[in-house]
Amino acid sequence: DRQVQRSSRDADGGSRHRQQQQQQRRSLPPSQLWLAQLIRVRVVDKRLQGGKLYLKKGTVLDVAPDGRCDLRLEDSRQVVSAHQDELETVVPKEAGAAVMVVAGPHKGRRGRLLQVSLGSGAAALQLVGDMSVVRLLLDDVAQFMGQLDEEED
Repeated sequence: DRQVQRSSRDADGGSRHRQQQQQQRRSLPPSQLWLAQLIRVRVVDKRLQGGKLYLKKGTVLDVAPDGRCDLRLEDSRQVVSAHQDELETVVPKEAGAAVMVVAGPHKGRRGRLLQVSLGSGAAALQLVGDMSVVRLLLDDVAQFMGQLDEEED
């Protein structure tokens, strides 16, 4: 991997690396941006801050259109910057916990967790507002750390 990067830098003077950095700063299409304020996430990139943050959990405070966010770590209360590619959602284990849908047709809706099935990789939740029950992939759901209003706009 590093050899490929080194050879591409030698061949084009580093422009490919600059192009990748510029692409990361561009806005992501809404369908690709799954981060949302007040969801709970886990750091899954071992390279972030030299591995010091690996598997640490935090709450997303702010989200930029390019997929970067500021998150407050749970253990230290430190605020760090990360890209959504370096994170994954945290799904609560206990029924009744507040969750937010982060992908798919119900994206942005909040609800209460009814059941988690690790075997099938799915969760059942009841959405706030119309009280409908939906079954979603675990990757499409995150614990919501904000106030769960019983009605949505």
